[in-house]
Amino acid sequence: MRDGKECQVEKEFPFIPVTHTKVFQVDHCITRVNKYFFVDHRNGTVVCSACNMLKNMNMKSIDRAIDYIVKKREGTMFFDAMVNMDMAMEPNTNWGNISWLEEQIEKLKEEKEKYL
Repeated sequence: MRDGKECQVEKEFPFIPVTHTKVFQVDHCITRVNKYFFVDHRNGTVVCSACNMLKNMNMKSIDRAIDYIVKKREGTMFFDAMVNMDMAMEPNTNWGNISWLEEQIEKLKEEKEKYL
């Protein structure tokens, strides 16, 4: 809802030579393996399926573009904190805690209300 129905890479970086699609997905800037940011809306960015596939194939320009978009949208401090937590590779011990997960769901619902 925040990003609309358009590829943010195409919007911000139209000069990157990609044949964009009209199939949209949410890319996790920090991998979904990291359970701290798995459900954090600030970690997700709408991109087309072509950009998402190319990022997963390690096309550096797409990867850097998404990093730039998240950093611009969420701020350098938050982005750097996400990257540092990801590099530490510490497990999220709350991941199996039902009350923590319910709290995350409530945060997502509150965020969704901002865009309705």
